[in-house]
This record gives sequence, structure tokens and C-alpha cells, in this order.
Amino acid sequence: MLALALVVGTGVFAWRALQRPTAAPPTVSRPATTPVATTSPPAPVPSAPGPEGSTTATEPGSWSMAVNPAWDDQQRNGVRTFLIGPGSTVAANITVVVDRSGAGTPLERYRDNSLTTIRSTFADAAVVDQRLITATDGTELALVAYSATPSGTAKLSFMQVYVVTRTAAYVATFTCAPEQSATLAPTIEPYLFTLRGA
Repeated sequence: MLALALVVGTGVFAWRALQRPTAAPPTVSRPATTPVATTSPPAPVPSAPGPEGSTTATEPGSWSMAVNPAWDDQQRNGVRTFLIGPGSTVAANITVVVDRSGAGTPLERYRDNSLTTIRSTFADAAVVDQRLITATDGTELALVAYSATPSGTAKLSFMQVYVVTRTAAYVATFTCAPEQSATLAPTIEPYLFTLRGA
């Protein structure tokens, strides 16, 4: 349940992290004679075709998802975030989180556990949509859309898509201000449905 609580709040915490400037990572110079260890490349992650004009974002050996090339692809505090645009209370964004504790969990159970966590984490959580989906390639996904007021913020809208494999549960979360949801959610949903895990 702790892992699910972390997944549920990731969209909120990711956008907060995006509001803080970060320093460039330090550079390390190595002498030309330093041997560099090599490893086998990770196994390829399946991908699904996305909306026209999309590209595929990947975390090698972990997940893939179609994204709009205009989105700002960032990585902060270990969370891959796609900044979609400004909003009145939050910058609209998609985060992708890997929940290793969810490995092998039946998808419907993972979705139900997530709903329990959402309702226990946010007193005002209002679930507006929940579905199980089978993509044309046979991948099973679950969708949960809800609004809630995280501690220290205004009310936000969330849409999460879950994919569970034998190695992990993969969660893509779209977060935006409630007034943006009706306009952005139908555009974002087809991208979320391309989430695939290794």
C-alpha cells in the first residue's frame, strides 16, 4: 500500500519539483585510460502506435509510451515527467512511475488497491471514471480518473493508467487543474493508453 500511496501522489510532487530551479549536474572528467565497464543492453520494451505525429519515450528495459514531441521531457528526483503546459494552479503534466511491489498483481486488483489508496489519501477524492481496457495488441490496461485536493494545493484532476507485468506495475499519471480536464483529458488519454511495460 505504501508504494501505491507514493504512486498516487507522484503527479503532485513532480509538479512541485518542477517549480524549483535545479543546478546542472556536476561533470566528472575521466582520464582517457580509465576503463569503462560495459553491460548488455536492456531487453527491448514493447511499444504501441500513438496519435499521429507522436514519438515514443522509453526508459530502457522498463517502459515505453507515445508522447507529443512538443512536451518538455524532464527527469527530476527519479521521476520521468512530461510537462504539457501551464495551468492556473498546476502545470499540466504526465509522470511515469515504476512500482516494483506491484509486479505480477492481477490488473483489476491493482486498480482496486489504487482506488482504496486514493480514497484513503484524499478526503475529498471523487472518482469520475474507471475502466479496464484491452488494447488492439492485447495489452490490458486500467484507467482511473479522479479529482482531489492534495495537502497544500488547490483541487486537481488526475487520470492514471496502469499496466502490470511480471516485473512491475507501471503508472502514467496525467495531472492538471480541474478547468483544464474537460479539454485536455480526451487529447491525453490516447497517449496514456500506449503505456507498455517490460
